[in-house]
Amino acid sequence: MSDTTTSHLQTARAALDRCQDLLADESPAWAELHAALQSAQRAIAIAEYASDLAVTAPPVEEVEVEAVVAPASEPVAPAPLEPTPLEVDAAAATTEDPAALPAAGASLAERLSEQRLPKPKKNPSNKNQAPLAPPFSRA
Repeated sequence: MSDTTTSHLQTARAALDRCQDLLADESPAWAELHAALQSAQRAIAIAEYASDLAVTAPPVEEVEVEAVVAPASEPVAPAPLEPTPLEVDAAAATTEDPAALPAAGASLAERLSEQRLPKPKKNPSNKNQAPLAPPFSRA
C-alpha cells in the first residue's frame, strides 16, 4: 500500500472511532456525528482511489536530467509607453442643444407608462371553448 492510501485509511479509522465515541452517548450530537461519518466516507473513497492508481499505474522509470545553468544576466526593464494625444475636431467638441438630439424628450418607459392597457374582451358565448366530455352513461 502506498503512503497516501495508508494515511487516508488512518484518517478514516480516526473518524470512525469518533463516530463510535459519539454513539456511546445517550443523546449524541447528530450534526457532529454526520460530519464524522462524512469525513470517514471521504477518506475511504480517497484511499480506494489512491490504491487503484497504485495498482494500475505503470512503474515510473527514472530518467537522468542534465542540469542547465543559464548565465546570470541583468533584467532589462521595458521602455515606458507614451500615450499619443487624440486629435479632437473643434466642431465636434462643442456641446449641442439636447433638444435637437433625436433621443431628447420623454424616455421609452415614460411613454409606455402613459399608454393605457387594452381591456380584455369578454366573450359571452362558449363557441370558442373546448367541448366537455359526454357524461358516462349507458343510454
